[in-house]
Amino acid sequence: MEARRASQPSHPFQLSLRIRHPSIDPALISRELQIEPEHSFRAGDPRESTRNTAVTPVHVDSYWLATLDLPTLLLDTPESALVPEISRHTQAFSALDSTLTILTASVLRRHSEFFRRIQSEGGEVRLIIAISARKTRGFTLTPHLSRALSELRIPVDFELAHR
Repeated sequence: MEARRASQPSHPFQLSLRIRHPSIDPALISRELQIEPEHSFRAGDPRESTRNTAVTPVHVDSYWLATLDLPTLLLDTPESALVPEISRHTQAFSALDSTLTILTASVLRRHSEFFRRIQSEGGEVRLIIAISARKTRGFTLTPHLSRALSELRIPVDFELAHR
């Protein structure tokens, strides 16, 4: 299968993590992050083609994509005390900047060494933020959040949906 983009958000926004790597087994990524991907394939796996001829018969790199659900990711972590609050006050966590701050400070930072390893081996880790222009009024990318993402060397891709 071809690499996919993050799906369009049905809520004001959706966060996804995308990892590409020259050879890593996507199952290793899932075990390390304790997240099941929506889509993944390993370098060397046969390519499924919807066209008559694929560019190459096999995938040249490994690919892993998962939607990030903050309450689920915080379960069984030191931040798990926030889960009842998140569930009770979903409005408070509908703010993109607050969600990104918590995600970066807890979940992403916890796996920083793994991300650095992927990057040092020629891979890339990207945070994808799909935003519904009709459901989101805006957001603030604070200096603190920008610095934290920069320290993790994780680029952020913003995808705007107008549906």
